[in-house]
Amino acid sequence: MPFTSAMTSEARAELDDRLRTIAGWLAVLVPVGLVAGRVGTELALIPLCFVFVAHILVAGDFRWLWMRWVQFILALWFYMLLRTAMSDATLFNLGEAAATVRYGIFAVALATWILPDPLWQRRVAISAALSAGFLAADAILQFARGTDLFGRPMIGDRLTATYSFPRVGIMLAWLAPLGSLGLYDRGWHKTALGIYVLALSAIVLSGERAAFLTITLFTVAIGVILLKSRKTLLATAIGLVVLVATLLTAFPYVFDRQIKSTADGIVNLDRTHYGIIWERAITMAAASPLTGYGYNAYAAACTDAEFGPQKMTSRRLMSCANHPHNVYLEFLVGLGLLGLGLFAAFVVAAGRQIWQARHLFGVVPVFTGLVILLAIRLFPLNTSTEFFRAWSAVPFWLHVGWILALASAPALSRADKSNT
Repeated sequence: MPFTSAMTSEARAELDDRLRTIAGWLAVLVPVGLVAGRVGTELALIPLCFVFVAHILVAGDFRWLWMRWVQFILALWFYMLLRTAMSDATLFNLGEAAATVRYGIFAVALATWILPDPLWQRRVAISAALSAGFLAADAILQFARGTDLFGRPMIGDRLTATYSFPRVGIMLAWLAPLGSLGLYDRGWHKTALGIYVLALSAIVLSGERAAFLTITLFTVAIGVILLKSRKTLLATAIGLVVLVATLLTAFPYVFDRQIKSTADGIVNLDRTHYGIIWERAITMAAASPLTGYGYNAYAAACTDAEFGPQKMTSRRLMSCANHPHNVYLEFLVGLGLLGLGLFAAFVVAAGRQIWQARHLFGVVPVFTGLVILLAIRLFPLNTSTEFFRAWSAVPFWLHVGWILALASAPALSRADKSNT
């Protein structure tokens, strides 16, 4: 490049250090942006991606291209563009599909450039913890008085906190464990526990069943794995059980939503909204199994009469939604077996790199927590959020980038050898 070729190696190194500092602070702002909403998230995410591209040009760093998980992400993105261009998608949909590349760039930047540095790991963890603490406090305030700090009201009996619709619970389930474990790893045990308890309370009161299941599974798993002392494990378990039981007993409608409704949904899955959506999504996928319908085409195609009559109640359309509420069905319907296969290949490739760092599991709290969170989110029967929307996608790729950063040194070494 003309610009960088005129610079000395020392000048390029100095410029690259400055770029990483800027990218690091933008990464710190990502959890804050997630609490603020879509605009806040994008204001941190998009500049970070451009700074990473600038780093590539300045440093000539293309090692990441030889990583298998990156190659499968790029292949998936190219295929999604091709399939969407060949469908009846609008230019807006095609543009949205193209813009999803920012998630992959974000993950690569975290995994290979920003978060291998323990300093930025600590700062991002603190940001996640403080953001989760603020969000949980705002949700509890909304529960107590009916509106949050900014005057936003509840929607029925569901909490929203800073958001326009109920998603505060699942956001806390994604952010609070990461932030709390980061603080715990630094020896700030009481602060970490305080933020976690605050977030757990907000999740229970939020009325979000998927968030409640996520945090319950995570809490049980992380407690059994990390708390080596039986006395500490027992005391912590009793304390959390008493907290949750108190909240559920004090507010019967929360108990009905989080316990009764969840249990009924599991037992009678085929009759729930999710079960009916999944059944129709499978029918849709069977009609175009290899290539699917294109990016974000599910909602428009779902109402087509060829997939059978709609199931409705007096309150809602049961057969369709904005997305299939399952990550694998979302890929299967949108991109067919080809797209689903590429996503599965990415999961396997990333999983192999994580497996090579398995000695960190149970030893490094953040690594252990990330393995558990990703395992829960990628569980095939999980009722997932819309995969490609920023508010849902960014936490996933934050988790992916962070855990691969912790396991990245061997992979970067092999990439160097492959590139020579």
